[in-house]
Amino acid sequence: TVTTGTGSPSSCSPSATTLCLQPGGDIIKVEVNWKNGTQTGLGSGGLLPNTAQGGYFTFFNAADTDLMVKALDGRAINGRYWIFTGSLTNVEYWITFTDTTSGRWVSLHNPAGNDCGSAITGLLY
Repeated sequence: TVTTGTGSPSSCSPSATTLCLQPGGDIIKVEVNWKNGTQTGLGSGGLLPNTAQGGYFTFFNAADTDLMVKALDGRAINGRYWIFTGSLTNVEYWITFTDTTSGRWVSLHNPAGNDCGSAITGLLY
């Protein structure tokens, strides 16, 4: 499920649960929440930064990658950022990508039992 919206411009401070990507020099804030069907509440994805365009999140164990994310600057082609995800789990999770300059955001929901990734080349601009 894809949800989009617009908020206020904001900043991005990298942390153990927040990834700040810089495709094309702009900053895209990435946050992940997950829910395990046997647990109540949500957990935040732990972060293993990789490059200015992508990184990895962990859910249960810092040594175990559960989700990969990447944001590319596709504005020269279609005027938008391109979002790619790769799931290595079937746990339910939500990934939110926020353009800190415009406040526009896109949230991707992966339901429990689904172990697919996604590619979106036209929602976040």
